[in-house]
Formats: sequence, C-alpha cells, structure tokens
Amino acid sequence: MSLIQKIGQVITLSTLIFGSTTGMNIEKASARSYLFERCRGHYCYEIKSIKKKFLKNGVNGRLYSIKVLSRSYPDGSISGRVSKGKFSETGTQYIYCSSSKPAYISKYENKYIVNTLNPGGFVDEARKISHVLYWNTCHNHNPSDFFAMERKAKRLGYPVNLKQEQFELRNGKYDGISLGKSKAEKPLTVRNKSSNIDCSAPANNGSYMRLERTGRSNKLGNPLYRLCLYARGQVLASYDTVNGRAHTQNRNRHKSGTQAPLPDGRYRLARWYVRGTHPEVGGRFLRMNQTFRTGRTALGIHYDPSFEKRNGEDGTAGTIALTNRSDLGKVLNFHRRYRFRYIDVDIL
Repeated sequence: MSLIQKIGQVITLSTLIFGSTTGMNIEKASARSYLFERCRGHYCYEIKSIKKKFLKNGVNGRLYSIKVLSRSYPDGSISGRVSKGKFSETGTQYIYCSSSKPAYISKYENKYIVNTLNPGGFVDEARKISHVLYWNTCHNHNPSDFFAMERKAKRLGYPVNLKQEQFELRNGKYDGISLGKSKAEKPLTVRNKSSNIDCSAPANNGSYMRLERTGRSNKLGNPLYRLCLYARGQVLASYDTVNGRAHTQNRNRHKSGTQAPLPDGRYRLARWYVRGTHPEVGGRFLRMNQTFRTGRTALGIHYDPSFEKRNGEDGTAGTIALTNRSDLGKVLNFHRRYRFRYIDVDIL
C-alpha cells in the first residue's frame, strides 16, 4: 500500500484547524463551507466544498490530498433556463502548502504533474482554479479578488514573485516527498505537436473535453489551442490544435462564413466520428453541436492535413483540428473508451 493510501484522516474545510508548516504561517479555518462560481463562455462552474487529507510534511511544506465537490452547467442568462444538475466529486488531487514551493499536483496515466503556483502574484485564467484550491486548502480563504491578495500573501510569508511552471515528476518526488515510481525528474518539453499536461484543473468528475489558449502559434502565425481531455476527475491527455486561420482570429465568431475561431461555450459531442466530405477534414470528423444561439454550423473535430503548409489552407474554417493524424487517432480512441459528452470552449 502506498504512502497516499496509508496516511491521513479526511477533514472538511468547515471543521479543519491548521497546524504550523515549515517556513510559513498557516491560519485557523473558520466554520464555513466554500462556494466558488464562475460563468464564462455560456457555461458556469461551481465548487461546493473541498475534502482534504493531510499526507506528510515535506522539506518546505505540507502535502494534502483533496477531492472537490463541483458541477458545471450552461449559463441560464443565455437560454433563460437553468438545469444545474448534481454536484459530483472529482478524483484525488494534491496541494503542497509551502511559502517557497507552493504547488497543485494532479495525476493521469500514472504520472504526477506539478503546477507550481505564485500566491499573491499574477494569476492567469488557466491557473485561477488551481490557486482557488490552494488558498482554500492551505488557508481556508476565498480569493474572490486575486488583485487584492498581495498584502495577505506577503503577511503569510509568500514572496509573490515565484516562477509558475508545469512539469512531470519523473522520479515521483516533490520537495522530499515520494509520490510514485523512481525515474529521473525533468521538466516536460512542450513542442508544437502536443502540450501534454498544461490543462486547467478538472471541473467535475465527468468525461468531457475543453479547448483553451496556449499563447503559442505555429510557424505560419496561426494560434495554437490546447485540447484537454478529462475523465474521473483527472486530466487524461492534451493536444495542440488550430481553430480558424491566422488572418481570421479577430473576425465575428458567431457569423457563418467568417472562418473565425469558435465562440466560447459548451458543445455536445457525437458518439462517434463520420467520414469527412472535404480533403481538408482529413478523413474522420467528430461532430459538435452548440448548446446556445450562434450562426455557426457544421462544427466538429478532425485533423488538419495542411498544418504549417504554405498552401493557403493552414488552419480551419472554424472547426477544431489536431495538428497530425496520429493525435486525432489518440483523441478518438480516448473518446471510444470514455465517451466524452461535451466540449467546453474557453479561448476568448
């Protein structure tokens, strides 16, 4: 039995009283439950509560496992109707409370992925949920305004200028704590084909996809978007994609014929792919159907045979395209196994 299976007693945030941590000041938790809600791109995400389990002291902090009770649902302000559904519990995730090495740690395919954090400093959209989980786990505090957190973070011992990066634990250890197999630890190299791990924290325990910005572009200046796959509260994998063309990124995303990227929102996924009817679709096409009003039609996921080719066809007319045939095959194999129900697009 592993360390993570053996150690710790489950404690909810409403009853927990934090002890001291090496190098930092841990506050006592107040008797309240935490609720986080964020609506963007025609859908909302809520966290009802967090269960946490103390695992072990590290060199510079304390490791906790967490399970998040959350749900996501379409924004009722668009349709006028809201069906929020039930909260579900995510798979086990990890928070390392430390003033020098704060981190959110996730696991997929028996690999541990570390996302180092910067409490009190700049937080982008992709890391916002990770910071919310961190502040609640380590300080039982709701950071509703990240721009106002610097003073509090400094008081707790954070330098607020820590480097934020993501890497795989090849030796299974973080700050002296063993989590898994013994291999060499090194940062993950991110290239154009697959970004692999740079995904937002899971929103729920279901099977779904998510499209996010990467801040990178291909050789022809076409922005790359990250397609993240989730199931059972874990990140399964992620792949680089293109959506639209380099010269259509700022066009009207709701108007048909603009070849612009997709409007943010939730799209239902077909159960399986169909054969593509156009050479630039690459043979297999997984259909998507929007759950909100838009003029865009004939949407789906495929691969781009003209990726980074100077033939005027690099990119898509608005569909999501993997950068190579192999990655599309992997995505479809995941879909066959986990039956992803929808994809949330969040790229504006």
